[in-house]
Amino acid sequence: MGLAAVDPEIDWGRVRAHVHGARERIAPQDSPARLRREGVEVVEAEGWFVAPRRVVAGGRELRFRSAIVATGSAPVVPPVPGLREAEPLTNETVWDLEELPRRLVVLGGRAVGCELAQAFGRLGCEVGLVEMADRLLPREGEQASAPRAVDHARRDAVTCGLDDRMDDVRPRVEASPYRFALVVAKGGLLLGRLRRAALEGDPAARAEDVMEPGPSTVRADTRPDKLAERLRAAELTTALVTTPDGVLLGVVRRADLEALHE
Repeated sequence: MGLAAVDPEIDWGRVRAHVHGARERIAPQDSPARLRREGVEVVEAEGWFVAPRRVVAGGRELRFRSAIVATGSAPVVPPVPGLREAEPLTNETVWDLEELPRRLVVLGGRAVGCELAQAFGRLGCEVGLVEMADRLLPREGEQASAPRAVDHARRDAVTCGLDDRMDDVRPRVEASPYRFALVVAKGGLLLGRLRRAALEGDPAARAEDVMEPGPSTVRADTRPDKLAERLRAAELTTALVTTPDGVLLGVVRRADLEALHE
């Protein structure tokens, strides 16, 4: 097709510098000094509202027209035995690592945890995300963690490269639960599908020459019940799940989706 897929080169030092630079640029906008320049009286102390439009803070009783309670935030270490003694990284310190970790477990599936997991996953880390609640992003509502097609995708489809020959691919397909193979580039970009006719044809044929380019796919966040309906209507048994960029995530079987509602 004239396009070569390449994996990005991750320069961890430059990534860290970018994150630290962004923090430094943002910090002055939220600083007490900026608020004071805007005419806001800033009191850095514990305070109590004692009456309408009155607050006691820093040993003084203050009257106000509008008040902002800016408590800030700090990372919370979950009550896991031995975790605090292990000195875990937090969202504030993980960007100080000298080297990009190969594997990372993020404890907490709220906004910051999901953001960290996605960021390090895209940088090439193997990331695990653990949340005590029954779903991710519990404050964002059920829609944010609604069932998705990718949650039921299987990773057992046969894949091959553009230059693989049919006599090499066919035995692997025959030993798989499917009757097709998927042609992918380095990095998992889905390029095409090899159907039965191609697999049973010229054994010396290259995948690039006999594949069906650009097969139909579904997005990861497709609802399983809707996908099952679409597959039934089209009399199909499987669907290919990819990222918006076309990277293969897996194969969803209609039988698996239908079993969810039995």
